[in-house]
Formats: sequence, C-alpha cells, structure tokens
Amino acid sequence: DASTTMREPTRAGRPKIDAALEAARSFVARLRFPGDQAAVVVFNADAVLLQDLTENRAALERALSSVVTAEFTRIDLGIDAAHDELRSSRRRPGNTLALIVLTDGHNNPEPVSSAVAAAASAKADGIRVFTIGLGDNVETEALVAMASTPDDAHFTADAEDLAAIYDRIAGVVPCPPSAHWGR
Repeated sequence: DASTTMREPTRAGRPKIDAALEAARSFVARLRFPGDQAAVVVFNADAVLLQDLTENRAALERALSSVVTAEFTRIDLGIDAAHDELRSSRRRPGNTLALIVLTDGHNNPEPVSSAVAAAASAKADGIRVFTIGLGDNVETEALVAMASTPDDAHFTADAEDLAAIYDRIAGVVPCPPSAHWGR
C-alpha cells in the first residue's frame, strides 16, 4: 500500500511507509538466492510492478527504495498485478506461489468486493494469499476473506510491528528443497 495515509506516523514518529519498507527489506533478507524469487508491486490509484520476479537482492532493494505514495488505495489492482507477475514466464517452476498484501485502509474508489474477487482469482491459480491490515481503518472481514486461510490474515495497530508479521509469514511459506528460509 503506497497510499498517502502511509505517510502518517507510527508510535516511533516515523512514517508508516518507512516501517513497512523496513519490514519488506527484512523479508527480502531472509530469501535464499539463488533459488527464491521475489517481486515488488505497489498500489494507490493504480498498481505498478516496481520489480519483476528476480533473485537479485540489489534490484529488490532498489525497487523498495523507489516507492512513492499517492492518493487512493486500489488493493484490487495491486493483487491483479502481483497475480499476473506470479503467472508470468519469469516464475521459476517449483517455487511456491505466495502473495503478501499490506494495506492500512479501504479499497477505494472501487468497492472492496473487487479486491476480494481479485484475491479469489489468485487463490484459484494456486497462489497463497497473506493479508496484513495496518491500523484500525481496514476492512477486517474483507482481508480475512482475501487471505487463503484465516491464519493467513494478520492485523496490527502500528507499523512498527510489521517486521514481526513478515517474519511469521516467512516462517510458514514452504520453499522448494533447494532453497529454504534462513534463521
């Protein structure tokens, strides 16, 4: 989520987007290259694939450093863009399909049903969907519906707690035998 509300401060006083990016960097640091792959998609009024699926840690870091916030929260477009990338020819066969959706708000200007439908489509293609609701302005029921299981839906009041959630997700995503999560 790269909406303007992600500029609001955390309990530590920094913008939520900074805490979210730090958590994403921590997640990327746990990936084992070569083998694992990751991509970066941001969404606000539109969705942008900042980095396609890659094993290149530096490229992922550059993508995370280039996130810019803007108005609106099109969760549906973000899921669609990630879904498309996970179905692309860049995905290494045998790698686990997983999608993490972080948001601090409501899907807008479209109804949340469009995000739930996008997640259903991704799940139908075998993608495990994890959702993270940040703050008290999220559509809790919709985020649970978007997640592959109720346990794949995570919630936190403050962005300072995102790294722990990403760490929990990293611990449950199965990887192929040639690559595994480091501890």
